[in-house]
Amino acid sequence: MKTAAPNSREIERKFLLKRLPEKLRRSRRYLIAQGYLAAEPGGRHVRLRKRGKTASLTFKVGRGAHREEREIKLSSKQFALLWPATVGRRLRKLRYEVPWKNLLIEIDIYRGKHNGLVVAEVEFPNRVTCRRFKPPSWFGREVTGEKRYSNVRLANEERTRMGYCLKLRETLAEGLARIFREEIDAAVGLCRHPAKQRGVTVHEVRKHLKKLRAALRLTKNEVGKNRWATEDRCLREIGRLVSDLRDAHVRLQTLIQLRDDADQQFPRIEELLSMERESFSAAFAGWQKQAIPKLKSAGERLLKWPLAGITWKQICGVVAKTYRRGQVRLAKALKKRDPESFHVWRMSVKELWYQLRILRPLNRLVLEEIASGAKTLGELLGRGHDFAFLLARLDKERGDQALYDELMQLEKLIRKRGKRLHRDALELGRRFYAEPSKAFAKRISIFIDNRKS
Repeated sequence: MKTAAPNSREIERKFLLKRLPEKLRRSRRYLIAQGYLAAEPGGRHVRLRKRGKTASLTFKVGRGAHREEREIKLSSKQFALLWPATVGRRLRKLRYEVPWKNLLIEIDIYRGKHNGLVVAEVEFPNRVTCRRFKPPSWFGREVTGEKRYSNVRLANEERTRMGYCLKLRETLAEGLARIFREEIDAAVGLCRHPAKQRGVTVHEVRKHLKKLRAALRLTKNEVGKNRWATEDRCLREIGRLVSDLRDAHVRLQTLIQLRDDADQQFPRIEELLSMERESFSAAFAGWQKQAIPKLKSAGERLLKWPLAGITWKQICGVVAKTYRRGQVRLAKALKKRDPESFHVWRMSVKELWYQLRILRPLNRLVLEEIASGAKTLGELLGRGHDFAFLLARLDKERGDQALYDELMQLEKLIRKRGKRLHRDALELGRRFYAEPSKAFAKRISIFIDNRKS
């Protein structure tokens, strides 16, 4: 490893923002990927971070405005060796550095599962400067020391949210009924109390519906194909209530991500997609009122499902079929290499990821490793799908001469990045699905021998 930096005391304050500063676009920015190798009570943790092309390992102790830290620079190879150990404890953010009155304000715009969260941090040379600091007008509430806004908490949030899995202390019937109920309740709760960030409520409700559908498929053999298909169709119809609004939001967010990552501007296309999203937002303003009774009715029907006879063996069999379905769809994607084939394959990958999460108690170490591979593959395919989705929408604007130059630049960027994503997804997919389906089924079912339904 490279030479370590000396011990230092970090003095900083953290704030939410009322709005972004006007000069943000002119500020230096870079992507940060960070994960945690260890985190203990009391604020002691070991962080692995890649900032642009620079990698580091940092040890921190303490909470609040004053903390001790020690940092060691890493080579790219060292970072790559350690990064897999942070699975389940990671976050991504785009950081802007904004000079302000002899200080530097770092604005973090989070990506992924925390998309929409924006936090500003200010580091001070001493405690006096820290105490006398007067925030600019665009700062919001101070959250220094609040656990919910610590990067450790944010990185671990998905790992600590363990409701979407079966528990060994409950019967399978009880566990599945609980998962059904929790996903329905979460979707209803979001409809009643929408998130402030635009697009978040639609995205999260649809995610709960997908998780619910993946769980329902596990019971298909026990409840019967017709009953399962009827309920699955009802849930898809609820998702379609906001599909146009969700699509408009995804197209705009994909453009914004491309704009930020490539440092290119597409103002006319961004204005077009923004207006389109606003139009759909107005058109579907009352979708929650339609969704809530449908979700409640679905929840009531699911409570009556006859699950008493379901076994671990049945469930593992369904997961093995999901894996086999993914293998078949991978083969089609390799042959056709068109957006639709990749999208269909992605649906199987996502469903497998959800189902493996449900099975975690059988063997947390092995199944979390498999699930992590499915998640990574699903994310690659998801980004590729978003690119293709945006490109298909922009194809309809080819006749607009005012957009021509931007369309040509953006299309070139999308095709280049989409090609790379599909190449990476196929490479990972070949490795992930290399195991014969029967061997995969045996590997996940071997843990059920001593389990009881």
